[in-house]
Amino acid sequence: MKDYNFFEIYEKKKGISIDPKSVTFIGLVLLMLLVMISLGAVGRNFYLSYHTDKLTADTERMKAGREYGEAQKIQDSVDAMKDYDKNAETALNKFKNSNTLGADTLAKISSVIPAGVKLDDMNMDHVMTTFSFAVPDRNAAAELMSNLKTLDIFEDVHLISVTLNEDKILYTANIECIMKAGDGDE
Repeated sequence: MKDYNFFEIYEKKKGISIDPKSVTFIGLVLLMLLVMISLGAVGRNFYLSYHTDKLTADTERMKAGREYGEAQKIQDSVDAMKDYDKNAETALNKFKNSNTLGADTLAKISSVIPAGVKLDDMNMDHVMTTFSFAVPDRNAAAELMSNLKTLDIFEDVHLISVTLNEDKILYTANIECIMKAGDGDE
């Protein structure tokens, strides 16, 4: 004979019951969601790492090619020229702003030097320029000084001295010139 338990329906069944409103269920869902997000991030990281390695290998193959080497040489040359242009521009600006005689001014001076006269030394201190010429005689020194006075680049020209050299063949003429304000090579 069999026993019947009439209270069986009131007793709680043993086993797994899911209550979506329980804290445990919500915690497990959040934990599973966190695990899924972490696995997705790890997978994405592996994919990006693989893709980066592949692109790096492709880049290395391109660098090993002849065309890349030639392109790199051309780029290096272009970069060097840009640096040169920048440095040359800076040097040119410094040269223009300094107290120096330019090519046009020196050409004007050399055009008035008589035959047989040679420039030995030249010193410039702001607007004051001192020349030392080797001249064959005193007449050549006088002609040189007269020619320098005719130039429009000097405000004043003075003959400092004319002395006989040690070899007693040539004379040394020392001439001091004051440059005009605003004159110079542009």
